[in-house]
Amino acid sequence: MTLAEVKARLVEIRAAISAVKEGNQSYSTPDGTTNARADYRTLLSEERRFEQQEAALEGGYGATEFTFSGRR
Repeated sequence: MTLAEVKARLVEIRAAISAVKEGNQSYSTPDGTTNARADYRTLLSEERRFEQQEAALEGGYGATEFTFSGRR
């Protein structure tokens, strides 16, 4: 995904999170995806994932560090 696509998806996810937090039981994104209250944790997880992608595409700030066999 491009940085623009990631940012657009984050806007959609955050709108869905806000809608669910405001008491709506479901929210539909422009691409046809419907998120229900039961999906709230999934939305938060997706937001985190796309924030990491955004950070990586913007230069790596906030990127996850991996350790292999005790080495970095």
